[in-house]
Amino acid sequence: MDGQARSNELLNSQKVVGVEVDAGTADLRVVFDGGARLDFFNNSSGYEGWQAVIGGQNGLTVIALGGGGLATD
Repeated sequence: MDGQARSNELLNSQKVVGVEVDAGTADLRVVFDGGARLDFFNNSSGYEGWQAVIGGQNGLTVIALGGGGLATD
């Protein structure tokens, strides 16, 4: 199974209704209007766990730091 293709199929028409970030671990949860959610587990102590751009190409970039915590660019 192609996990990315299946996720795109399930979430393509869904709207994001909530975003949560755990302040201690930088784990990210994205909640969709159909009840689905994606959890991004930041389990690295040396590498960035995820990166998100808010507000389009020139928007705010948020980066999950290895070991927890957040940075902005």
